[in-house]
Amino acid sequence: MNTPQTLTALIVDDELDLAWALQQNLRLDGWQVAVAHTGAAAVAYVTASPPHIAFVDAKLPDMDGLDVIRRIGELRPEVTVVLISGYYYAEDPEVREARSKGLIVHFIAKPLDLREVSALARQAAGAVEVSQ
Repeated sequence: MNTPQTLTALIVDDELDLAWALQQNLRLDGWQVAVAHTGAAAVAYVTASPPHIAFVDAKLPDMDGLDVIRRIGELRPEVTVVLISGYYYAEDPEVREARSKGLIVHFIAKPLDLREVSALARQAAGAVEVSQ
């Protein structure tokens, strides 16, 4: 008998209110959620316990979010990555390059629409269920 897999998400954002709102939103959708407020903490978390999906802010106090995403891609390419940004735009060369390499699966501009976050999380959950 197969037991349902716990779906895990990582939120990487130094903006405490935003991280909290995302965490609560995903928990309501049934996700187990971890939060990292620095790039280094995010990389350590992904190394130890890779999530199914990671929401990564573009600007962190210790690293650029795209550098964090590159590290996640090197360590755990199976993680669905969503870039969150009030700084970058989907058309920026850095974002397009990361997408072309398969590092960023989705892009969400700030201010966030929590319905969009939930939809992306459901999409990632569907990919996990299909791959089992």
